[in-house]
Amino acid sequence: MNLTAVTATCDRPEAFMLCQIWMSRQTRMPCQWIVLDDGNRKAQCVLGQEYMHFAGWRGHWSLSQKISHLCSSGMVKGDAVVFFEDDDWYAPGWLEFCEQELEQNALVGEGNAIYYNVTYRRWFGHGNMGHASLCSTAIRKTELPAVLEQCKDPNPFLDSRIWERLRCSKRVVNNDPHKLVVGIKGMPGTPGYGSGHGMRDPNSKDDYDLVVLKSLVGGDYKVYATFWNL
Repeated sequence: MNLTAVTATCDRPEAFMLCQIWMSRQTRMPCQWIVLDDGNRKAQCVLGQEYMHFAGWRGHWSLSQKISHLCSSGMVKGDAVVFFEDDDWYAPGWLEFCEQELEQNALVGEGNAIYYNVTYRRWFGHGNMGHASLCSTAIRKTELPAVLEQCKDPNPFLDSRIWERLRCSKRVVNNDPHKLVVGIKGMPGTPGYGSGHGMRDPNSKDDYDLVVLKSLVGGDYKVYATFWNL
């Protein structure tokens, strides 16, 4: 099965640089990587990505609008789409995991999401097993028309709608304790939305000594340690 990776970005140069590192280490590379960028500064693509820049529209393209454009453009060459978000951490086996799971189900993802804010060194577990965050979701190309329909809803949480409303075979996998995706919050650049980016989530816990981050991402914790707001 051939995979198309999709990354939406907007003026997050530090995060996007790390995103390319995490991609370069994958044990199963995508046949295509599409980058959708509505930032003022063009993302510096160094891995041969197919790049689309919506010039002059900084922050005006919502995630749903970008994915809508993707679904209707005919750009996707792979048999499935893996959402590879610009500010999250991915283990080297993530795409290989998606490829294997997509052989049996049209919609797959990793549950029990962990979100970690590197600015404040705090984290919390989402506890989701009924759906996966978009950063840890992959879907067969045949389901993209259904995804396009969900993009019409103005609610920003596209992932929840996809998992709730699509009528296809689905599987959410719990990979604890060895997470394949960690939702990273608080990176420099355009702020994200959702829990953990700005205001403190009531369920979050401090990790000033980085013990939890080390357990999640191994030696990669060092690249995130520099973003701490002392």
